[in-house]
Amino acid sequence: MELAERAVVRVFRGGSAVGMGFLVGEDLVLTCAHVAGDQVDFPLLGGASAVSEVFRSEDADVAVLRLAEVPAGARALRVVAHDELRGHRVRAFGVTAHRTNGVWSHGVVRGPIAGGRIHVEDDRSHGVPLSRGFSGGPLLDDSLGAVVGMVVEVEERADRRIGYALSGASLHRTWPDLAALAVPGSPFRGLEPFGPQDAEHFFGRADRARELRDQLDGTGALVVAGPSGCGKSSLVMAGLLPLLEGESVVVRPATASTPWAALSTAFEDEVTPDRVEDAVNRLLVHRDLRRLTIVVDQFDEALARHPDAPDFLHALLGLVRHRAPRVDLVVTTTTEPLLRLTTDPRFSALPDRTATVGTPDLREVVEGPLRPIGMPVLQEGLADALLADLAAESNPLPLLEFTLTLLWDRQDRGVLTHQAYRDLGGVAGAVSTYAERVWRRFDPAEIRHALTQLVSPLPGRGHVRRAVPVADLGEIAGELARTRLVTLGPSTVELAHHALVDHWQRLHDWVEASRDFRTWQDDLDRTAHRWTESPDRALLLRGKPLRTARATARGHRLTKTQRRFLAASAHARTRRTAVRGLAATLVALLAFALVTAIRTVGDERARFAVDAATRALLDRAAVSTTDSRIVTTLRAYRTADRVDTRTALRLLANQHRYTTVVVPGTATPNPSGTRLFDEDRDELWDLTADPPRRTPGPAQRWTWAGDDSLLGAPLDGIKRWDVVTGDVTTLTEDLADTVVSDGSGRWIAYARDDAGEVRVRAPDGRTSVVPLPARRGPRRSLVGVLPTGEVVVEDGTGVLAVSAAGVRDLGPGTFTDRPGQAEPTVTRCVDTGLVAVGASSGATVAEVVGGRCTSGVFSPDLRTSAATSDTGDETVLRLGPIGGERLVVVPDGSRVRNLAVEPSGHYRVVLSTSSRVAVLRVPPEDDLDRAVRRADSVQFAPDRAHVVLRTWDSGSEVWHLQRRARVGRAEHTSGTGGWAFSSAAPLAAIDDGGRVLLFAMPDLAPLGVLGGVEGTPRFQGVDRLLVQGSRQVYVVDVGSMRPLGPEFGLPEGRPDEQIIGAAAAGAREVAVVTDAGRVLRFDVGTGLVVPGSEFSVGFPPERLGTVVAADAAGDRIALQRFGAVEVWDLRRRERVAGVDLPLFTVAVDVRFRADPDQLELDLQVVVPAAAWGGAMAVHLWERDPTWALPALLGGDTERLTVLPGPAQAGYVAFVRRELEPGDPAVWAAVLCGVVARSGLDQDDVTLPAGAARGPVC
Repeated sequence: MELAERAVVRVFRGGSAVGMGFLVGEDLVLTCAHVAGDQVDFPLLGGASAVSEVFRSEDADVAVLRLAEVPAGARALRVVAHDELRGHRVRAFGVTAHRTNGVWSHGVVRGPIAGGRIHVEDDRSHGVPLSRGFSGGPLLDDSLGAVVGMVVEVEERADRRIGYALSGASLHRTWPDLAALAVPGSPFRGLEPFGPQDAEHFFGRADRARELRDQLDGTGALVVAGPSGCGKSSLVMAGLLPLLEGESVVVRPATASTPWAALSTAFEDEVTPDRVEDAVNRLLVHRDLRRLTIVVDQFDEALARHPDAPDFLHALLGLVRHRAPRVDLVVTTTTEPLLRLTTDPRFSALPDRTATVGTPDLREVVEGPLRPIGMPVLQEGLADALLADLAAESNPLPLLEFTLTLLWDRQDRGVLTHQAYRDLGGVAGAVSTYAERVWRRFDPAEIRHALTQLVSPLPGRGHVRRAVPVADLGEIAGELARTRLVTLGPSTVELAHHALVDHWQRLHDWVEASRDFRTWQDDLDRTAHRWTESPDRALLLRGKPLRTARATARGHRLTKTQRRFLAASAHARTRRTAVRGLAATLVALLAFALVTAIRTVGDERARFAVDAATRALLDRAAVSTTDSRIVTTLRAYRTADRVDTRTALRLLANQHRYTTVVVPGTATPNPSGTRLFDEDRDELWDLTADPPRRTPGPAQRWTWAGDDSLLGAPLDGIKRWDVVTGDVTTLTEDLADTVVSDGSGRWIAYARDDAGEVRVRAPDGRTSVVPLPARRGPRRSLVGVLPTGEVVVEDGTGVLAVSAAGVRDLGPGTFTDRPGQAEPTVTRCVDTGLVAVGASSGATVAEVVGGRCTSGVFSPDLRTSAATSDTGDETVLRLGPIGGERLVVVPDGSRVRNLAVEPSGHYRVVLSTSSRVAVLRVPPEDDLDRAVRRADSVQFAPDRAHVVLRTWDSGSEVWHLQRRARVGRAEHTSGTGGWAFSSAAPLAAIDDGGRVLLFAMPDLAPLGVLGGVEGTPRFQGVDRLLVQGSRQVYVVDVGSMRPLGPEFGLPEGRPDEQIIGAAAAGAREVAVVTDAGRVLRFDVGTGLVVPGSEFSVGFPPERLGTVVAADAAGDRIALQRFGAVEVWDLRRRERVAGVDLPLFTVAVDVRFRADPDQLELDLQVVVPAAAWGGAMAVHLWERDPTWALPALLGGDTERLTVLPGPAQAGYVAFVRRELEPGDPAVWAAVLCGVVARSGLDQDDVTLPAGAARGPVC
């Protein structure tokens, strides 16, 4: 059944057929407005559905209906906006009164007419003429293979039938959403090769594929050769393999460290040169095959990188003989390596065929994929223009395929156009034009480094592509993959096609400029990988090659493996030099020992002084006021960067993350929170400025009267000071100690401290006397005036409204009178949250339910609230609209004084403590903030640019921290473990309840699934995944997501014993630690315990941790125990060293460096709880390898130092559900910003000895 027959529907209204329609989207039907009904069926497919109308245009006679159900097999049609239809034969399907099952009608397009319609006359040579019952159906153009319009009207005449259809262009104009619907997947592959799954889109070389099949059937071995980019791989993968019986295995020898490693990955079995036939036989039996075809793809790349590539090919060729089951060999390579290969007698008889294409083949490549009905179409003459421009190209196929891919992306309403082709610069400019546009998006140095790493120069001239581990390029690999310049595999990245080097001049120039360095680097890389797989000291560089390597490396970036290899070579040279020079220098060292010992004593005293000074500063900061605490904490951190100073710095920076200024002493905000009056320093702060700005204010004690004036009571009466103009007005010559007003500043009340009455001045100037009630509490103070003239008094037990008529008890709380409020309120914290009660009405006017608070206010419109609460570890501000909530940590003991919502949505909050006032400006929540608050689990990715949010019931999302945008999502609903990230490649894995899922980062594109496993995944390098369960461990190959061997676990004799940690010990073993303190090594291949490997660390179970790491060679293991990390020798089964951890810290991760005498420890503080959430600092433990020499000179043989920089990208405050920055430099910058804006004093004349001197910012 063709595509059109799967899309045509009959439209019914009231049970009667009224016309036609056709599917244009997943569940959307296009038809005429005069036809639209309430039900449709699919007459050629079967199935019916109710419909609802989603779009109607009476003028254009167009309607769109949504299906309630879509039958299986239904397919949408693409409507194209093709202009040149005159003379084209078309057909339509309709249901007439006499043909209720439907009938096809054929016609000829005579041309366009007014109203966006086209004129169609019936063709009497085919079928029946158009008649009533065809309206709403698709108009199909068989020559274009596309829908070019919709039948809307039929004119029945005796001599002929004439139909009218809305053109495709008119349909697109009427309903613009149509352009995005029914867009099929591109049949073009750009610069990537076609695979077996792309056979339906592979056109132009069917005859050549059959020739290859016939030759392979006869010889069993075949080499397909040709210039780079001529389509060798596509011809074999999408042309030849689908024609063969049995199965095929494709091997890219250059994508792994050795050809044998690549073959092992393809076979999912370990393959060695002497056992290759055994591996093939196992594969034949396991898959029950009668024929196996082994394809060695891009063999020329392997010849350029691996000296043993010819031996590898010869071993595979030995499998090809008359045998059952049958094994065939197909090799693809460029022409020049083939000529060198055939000079080897072992390959002289190897048959070869050249993969070339002619002009007819190229035309089929262009037109064949677009031929089926429903595909986009070529504008007339475009195919001819493409082929004409390719006539002079010696290797046209990659340029053509890439150009077609770009034209597909730029199609205009289903038409590949001449305009888009011109915009690309034709076939000659398509690659370079596109690549230049991509290049401009990246940092020039970064993209140049990345792309030149993907090309290997050949001796003399020429280049080949090079597959590189993703980790060697980092995050740019994924970004480039989205541009199509490179292709990304599970663990490697490579240039999309050699045509990029040939046709992009910029890249060609880069490659040639770096030829010498890249030739040297490829040689270094081969040796480094051999050393990594077998750490033989004989492979290390020495002498002149080492000196050359170190000099060359200084100006270039090397991979991690290459750097480790050079470091090991240099380390070996150092050791050799040390041994040779030890005897000669012993006398000098002994003579030097006395001086060194004296110096060491001095250094030790300095360290003691710094340590004592740091402790003293932290103790002083803990009891200081807010401003002093900020400066003192910064000074402690400047004195010594360590865990405790980082902890204090982080906690304080979190408290002041949104602080704009800190004002020491007593300061009061005006009613609207736009200004602040500092009584101690006689200054006014404008809080609406960014940053807040201060100006001189009046002397003595003043209080706010409205937003723009202050009231004071100097010795000569009560005065009003206008803060805008500076004018001072005397209101009365009465003397007073306290003056208050209402929120507008119009009503004023004043009294002497010892008086039993208060005077009230009305807006008209008249004064009345109100007696004060007897004291009920320890204090009594005036706090405001109501618009009724009542004086508001707070006496420590509650708020009272006092007038000549009597006293009204307003209850406990804080009195608030601000412009914009309907009435003054008393706000109080209750068991359920925060409540505001009208001071005049006594009614509850606002309420927030959210737990007990310690202080709080509402905005004047009562729609927003701010309240503080003490969690025991920190003071939290609950902020936001009523019904929503944002939690922000603030200085300890803070109380809310004022809240304002700025036009930008920011919240301006004034807080006070016993001796300081802080002003906060808190931004509104964005999408990431809300997503974090909803998430059950939050983890930062190793690239420190992304964060992964997980909810237990719906899956995970990846957000970009800088852009604050979601970039990836994956659904998984089982399992409660966290994500495992690879530090060497953009990969992530997660336990999904009985299976492990593998994804690409950051878009969480699925890469693989491993079922039937229980445990927590953890990456071991770039290509292995270790899945640890309670009693079993799996080692998984990341590329294939298959176990590298059987699962292994604890013996059945100890059912209560469980695995608490595991780590790869070299390439073939895994070390396992149990909760009983046992250490065992397992062989990955057999799953059995290595004989003689078991030993006990002697710790009781309650003192063991779950952090385990092994060095690269698999000789040592690091174990966490209470208060320390210990290093054990796996081979000698003895303790090598112990690392005592700083007080109140625990190791959350450990890593060996290339030197096993260096260990990195990620330390997290245990107290306070507010500092939890991950490592606070990375420490480097080093052990001097020169035996006891440092001790002889008075120094330490071991050293534990803090590495600069952040330990992780950030933290998650789980109580507040807020992301925190992880960089100490950011914490210091936050506090230094407060210091600068507030003008805080940075001088301290009483500093302890050893403390950092001078300004702290």
